Amino acid sequence: EDQKKWIMELDTVLGQYESDRTTKITAVLKKYSALLEDVSYMMPPDIHRLIDGEAMMMNQAILANRRAVARLVLQATEKHLQKGLLLRLHWEDKVQDWTRLKVQASVDRFREFMSDPLIQEPRGVQGTLESMRAKQEHLSQKLQTELSLVPPRCSKELVSEWHSSLSALHEQIGDEKHSGCFAALCSDKHSGCFDAAPQAAFECLARRAAAVSQSLFRFMRGAAELWEVHTARLQRADRQLKVQLEEVRQAHQRENQVRRLFSHVHQCENWSSLESSHARHHQDLAI
Repeated sequence: EDQKKWIMELDTVLGQYESDRTTKITAVLKKYSALLEDVSYMMPPDIHRLIDGEAMMMNQAILANRRAVARLVLQATEKHLQKGLLLRLHWEDKVQDWTRLKVQASVDRFREFMSDPLIQEPRGVQGTLESMRAKQEHLSQKLQTELSLVPPRCSKELVSEWHSSLSALHEQIGDEKHSGCFAALCSDKHSGCFDAAPQAAFECLARRAAAVSQSLFRFMRGAAELWEVHTARLQRADRQLKVQLEEVRQAHQRENQVRRLFSHVHQCENWSSLESSHARHHQDLAI
């Protein structure tokens, strides 16, 4: 920033010097033009041509000086920008090196922390895990017994009982202090992170489980109603089928009796035997 300010001041000072020189040269040319006219050494047109020639040479010199000043300022600005770019690149490299060192230091500290025997084999972890496994197996067994509700045992009353039992299981699971189990695995220094996040996760899980349970209850209740309707239709169809089978059996029995009667008629030799056979078959038909 100071170098940029110095370049701008240099440009201003050199420009001011050239402006002052131009003013002084203009005054000198005017002065000597008037003196030459007073002396009458040359004719006025010749004097004006002489002064114009000198003024043109002075203007060329002034323009050359201005171009040199502009070139100098441009080169100084380019050098300043290049230096700023190099410093910027150098700073970025150092920032990357610093970041790499910080990351490596963090990784080393984490590895040292994880290699601690208290972290590798915390006290009470195995007992806590066994307790959690036992509770989970107990709850899984309860869920398996409740999930055995399938047709033909399916009914609306059993579904309602199943939903009540499942809701009780959800409440039992919700009452378990899992966060306490997890917090016991860490020291007091690191147990603060197990306060808010698990609580929110458990609440979200409880809401989701309740929604799934309600959806499953509606599905099972609909399935139970459908099964009851299907069972009633099957029973009604079974009764109708039994009635039809009984009617067919009786008709088939009467047809067989008639056939046997005609067979006896053809086999009888006299009227008395025919009457006795007819009476016997008539008695069979009445039975």
